[in-house]
Amino acid sequence: MEMDPHLLLNREDRELAVGARVKVFWTAFGRSFSGRGEIRRLDPVAVEVELSEPIPAGRDHPQIRQATVPRIVDSAQWSPRRCVHLERARPGP
Repeated sequence: MEMDPHLLLNREDRELAVGARVKVFWTAFGRSFSGRGEIRRLDPVAVEVELSEPIPAGRDHPQIRQATVPRIVDSAQWSPRRCVHLERARPGP
């Protein structure tokens, strides 16, 4: 039996913790970005991620070292383009 995607997202949100490795998606400067990093701050409605590899400055934006995105509980702001997902350890061979 398949689980409801919303329930899966809520379960993943409950597993978020400072120091956890995540993939982050966000929008800024009229563009969409993604990267990997570590959660630095976690509050009831937002997650702040320090990027492992900063996004280099572009013609329309400065260098980006961190991103703050909404948690799933902030349904008015959360979207697949503005979220985090835990990086799961992959099983070895």
